[in-house]
Amino acid sequence: MDRRGDGGLLRHRIRGPCAERDNIGRTIVTLATVLWIVAVVLVIAGIFAIIRKQVIWGVVLIVVGLLVGPGGVSIFT
Repeated sequence: MDRRGDGGLLRHRIRGPCAERDNIGRTIVTLATVLWIVAVVLVIAGIFAIIRKQVIWGVVLIVVGLLVGPGGVSIFT
């Protein structure tokens, strides 16, 4: 038991019962941001691959980037 004697219940009262839901929402936003960054990197890598005359590899990278990105069609949802 801690020094306050409430066993951590004070923290729960201050944060409220919706705190866990807020953490889940924050996690989803973070994952969407990471997916968006990965998608951008894949598409840019695909463009550079096409410029370097690696057309098939470039197209594959661009398609994978579009599939992973949360703004488009996502294979993870």
